[in-house]
Amino acid sequence: MKRGLASLVAVMVVAAACGGGGGDQKQDAVRKPGTDGEFVGAVCAAYRVFTGEVDAVLKRPDQLKTAQDVTEKLSPPVSKLATAFANANPPADIAGWHAQAAEELTATVERLKTGKLDAAAALGVNPIPAVPGEVAGRLNGVAANNTDCRASGFDFARE
Repeated sequence: MKRGLASLVAVMVVAAACGGGGGDQKQDAVRKPGTDGEFVGAVCAAYRVFTGEVDAVLKRPDQLKTAQDVTEKLSPPVSKLATAFANANPPADIAGWHAQAAEELTATVERLKTGKLDAAAALGVNPIPAVPGEVAGRLNGVAANNTDCRASGFDFARE
């Protein structure tokens, strides 16, 4: 159940400390595209940290009595995930998807932090667009050999 909740929260709010969506556009314009391995490694490492932090929050149900408590406790891990995700350097063929997903994730974090999206609602929302099918399969092939991906159960094909 904890892993399922962490997955839902991550997906609603996936991978990266709340900062600036896709990062500095000048930097992005000159940054060399990442490899599948680099991107998968960065996303899965961020997701593994995220799931660990969410699991720690869920181990203290006495601190989660109200929706505001849940929002306050989940905002920091989700924010870190959003920043890490935005900072991950995608391969060229998913750069557009990544920029859009990072923007949506960052916007969700902001709504969560300001109370415009409560944690319960956030758990049912996935702001990350699906990774294109063949690319998702390719990234999951790399993820199968990544310890962070295996430990966190991260799946690039989920919606």
